[in-house]
Amino acid sequence: MSSESLNLPFVEKYRPKVLDDFVGNKLIVKEIERWLRNWNQEKKKVILLVGPAGVGKTSVALYLARKYNYEYIEVNASDKRNKKAVELLVGKASTEGTVLQGGTVRKMIIVDEADGLFGNQDRGGGKALEKAIKGTQIPIIVTANDVEAKSLSSAKRHMKIVEFHHLTIDEIIELLKRIVKKENLTIDDEVLLDIAKNSSGDARSALNDLESIALKDSLSVDVKFEFSQRNQEQKLNQALSKIYYAKSLESARKAIEGLDVDYRELLNYVDEHSYKQAKSPKELDNMYSLIAEADFYLSQAYLTQNWIFLKYFFVFISSVGLMKTSPYKQVRYTFPSYWAKIGRLRMKEAKLTSIIKKSKSKFHCSSSQFKQDIYPYLRSIFKNDAKMAAGIATWLNLEEAETDYLTEKNANQTKLIQEYMDELYVDFVKEVTLSSPSSKVTPLISHFEEEKRDEETEELNVEKSKKKKKEKNTESTAQKSKDSKVKEMQKKQKRNKKQQPSLDEFFN
Repeated sequence: MSSESLNLPFVEKYRPKVLDDFVGNKLIVKEIERWLRNWNQEKKKVILLVGPAGVGKTSVALYLARKYNYEYIEVNASDKRNKKAVELLVGKASTEGTVLQGGTVRKMIIVDEADGLFGNQDRGGGKALEKAIKGTQIPIIVTANDVEAKSLSSAKRHMKIVEFHHLTIDEIIELLKRIVKKENLTIDDEVLLDIAKNSSGDARSALNDLESIALKDSLSVDVKFEFSQRNQEQKLNQALSKIYYAKSLESARKAIEGLDVDYRELLNYVDEHSYKQAKSPKELDNMYSLIAEADFYLSQAYLTQNWIFLKYFFVFISSVGLMKTSPYKQVRYTFPSYWAKIGRLRMKEAKLTSIIKKSKSKFHCSSSQFKQDIYPYLRSIFKNDAKMAAGIATWLNLEEAETDYLTEKNANQTKLIQEYMDELYVDFVKEVTLSSPSSKVTPLISHFEEEKRDEETEELNVEKSKKKKKEKNTESTAQKSKDSKVKEMQKKQKRNKKQQPSLDEFFN
């Protein structure tokens, strides 16, 4: 598995790549695949995948595009909700060419969340989609949660409609167990059952919950993961909608009344989704200024344990929607990516710490000196000079993940450095072998292992020295104690001798 995939969220990392990766809806996947294989003979050139969130609609489209080598354009309708965007990204691409059997380049369009186009509010996006569908010369796969959405009313009659169903609890558990095994996680079956029950058939939600537990465990956070029922999540979704839809301070305040949710979780949800509601940079700036104020007062409440600060937090967080004048946008509220970001940040810090630890003794400097004076040049070398970087990586005994970190995840550069490192190792082996007078080739120990052996020997010597010093101190203490007892006995004998009467005194 590549180092890049290690940093991906579970939702992307375990997106299905083969048919067996799908859980549930497999017959539907096969039906869509038949439609694509026979696309030239199909009457309807566009297929609409309808179903609840997290059942694999987008995953199916991406899986088929990769399997049949389609060059695809993905349009998220909820992000580019206007006529111009749809016409440019869908209309033009759909008329650029036909799909020919045996052709070298085949094209496809994937329109995700098409029910995010709301009639006149999107300035003609729905009509532009219908126009593109009528004249398409390449396959178009459209996904939507609601088949009755107004934006699809005119376009759906030109589409083949396929409906997905919610995933069952057993299907969700099967998926979770598969990932737990691949990630080497230790999670009780009871916890997996709770995740599955509370996912309401949404695989995306289940994977986010699982990743949240995994990250909290890896960060050594002593926290008991408590699942809220989906009706509580629906209350949170409703509260978020009311916050962004609010037209007055009173309606904004009522949006969070009676909401039973952790305050930090509420802050993370608002922080995660506010940018989707902002239409202009000014709106975005105003909204996140209030979020910053809310964050400040919430932090003060927890730090000082003075809960009067919470009333200011509630005012600022509920008023975020009042900072926008553009119409409310209906979006899907997903689990905040806060923990995933923290996890990736900690992984980066761990790699840097490992590099510093290996470099300090080589460069004879402190950690702060290395970070300030050497580290910037080291990164520049690894990004621009693969051959020199290979020599340094060999000298420092860096692993591939650490090399990848220094190249800023440039896969090609990392691969080149590894190739140079392999060449250096081969040259080293040849040099040692040719210089050996013996006809028999003795087992070679690489310089990496030699350095490790020297370090272990040094540590062992230090341990022996400490042990000898401790034994010497113990012997010294015992001898002092013995000498002290002897002196005490001698003093006692002298005192007794003085107290004993002489013979003359005894007879007189």
